[in-house]
Formats: sequence, structure tokens, C-alpha cells
Amino acid sequence: MTLKDDLRRVAVLRAVRDRLGTELDEATATLTKRLRAAKKRTGSRLYDALLPSGQQIASVTWVDPAPAPAVTDADALTAWVQANHPEQVTTRTVVEVRPAYLKLLLAEMKASGLPQAADPETGELVAVPGVEFTVRTAHPRLTFTDGGRELAAEAWRSGQLGGLLDLAPDPGTPGAAA
Repeated sequence: MTLKDDLRRVAVLRAVRDRLGTELDEATATLTKRLRAAKKRTGSRLYDALLPSGQQIASVTWVDPAPAPAVTDADALTAWVQANHPEQVTTRTVVEVRPAYLKLLLAEMKASGLPQAADPETGELVAVPGVEFTVRTAHPRLTFTDGGRELAAEAWRSGQLGGLLDLAPDPGTPGAAA
């Protein structure tokens, strides 16, 4: 191969990768809408991805995570833990919350659904600074079966997928055939 061949190869592969990324984003958005509707309609969360031959290549799970507490301001959280549970703070060159206590604290918040903890003196629930609940987006999770990637690639190469993966240039792309 020559330098010109390498340049052309990288340019073409980059163009194909970019096009595949766009196609994948659009296909995932469509799948997400359909899975969300199917979940409401049937309650099902698990589906098989099959080749036209009926051979399974992957499974797709609809993941709908519950909101969970997340540390958004480590300094504020550390200051609160140091003031309210000093035994749960370690001091090295940096003051930090002990990881085991942080895990326990976040688990308690997740269980209660609130970024609060009990005051050690009064038992009263108080807001914990530096922690907020984040809403995580529902999404499909695809897991290939053993050999599923190879089967999918071979089905594409051999034309078994018909027009399912038509990656011809967009008609509006400069240089594309009209």
C-alpha cells in the first residue's frame, strides 16, 4: 500500500464510520420509541433480535432505571459528613468521605427517595448538601449472543438483510447520484 492508499482508506473509513454513527443514532431513537410503547402495551422488557432466517443474534432489554442519588458537590457532601458523622471521614492529604459510608448513605437515600439523612443527635431528617437525585433515561440495552456479531456481519455481507441496512449516500450529499 502507498501513502495515497492509506490516506484514501482512512478518509473512506471515517466517512463510513460517521454515516454508520448517524444511522445507528436514528435506528436507536426509533427502537427506543417502539420499545417504550411496547412496554406500556404488553409489559414486556426482553426481546430477541433475529436474522431473517430466524437465528437469534442478540437480545434487547428495555432498561428503565429509577432515579438515584448522585454526588453533585463532593466538597459540600464532605463538609456535611464531617460535621455530622466525623467518624466517617478520613484525612490524608485530602479530606474525603469513607467510600463504604458513602455507599451506605446513598443506598439509604435511594430507599427513601430523598437526599436526606437522619441527624445523629435528634433523629430528624435533614437535607444532605452535595447530593441530588438524577433521572436516568430509559433505554434499550443490546447484548449479542455468542457469535451474534459475526452472524450479523455475514448476513450483511451476503445480502440476507435486503434493504434493512441501505447505506447509500443521502440524496442531499454532495457527489451522491441523484
